[in-house]
Amino acid sequence: MMNEKDDIKKVKKQFWLAIGIFIVIVSLVVIGYASALLGFMAWILPVINIMLIRRKKSWNWGTLAVLSLGSCATSIWLLNYYTYHKVN
Repeated sequence: MMNEKDDIKKVKKQFWLAIGIFIVIVSLVVIGYASALLGFMAWILPVINIMLIRRKKSWNWGTLAVLSLGSCATSIWLLNYYTYHKVN
């Protein structure tokens, strides 16, 4: 027979399991939104760069190019991480 201590241990174990599952679900949702936002930025930054060049504004075009490349790489990495997590 299980006594009260065993029942408490079982409830604590189930509680922490539920908390862990909740954290994983929330982090995967955040990863999806972050990846989408970074992918959107990777598309928008070159358009902004072209608009600034056409207006003859003095702007360092390399900065936006590096930001676009970085956001694209981070977005792809997040998607790969999400897929890896789902497979395992």
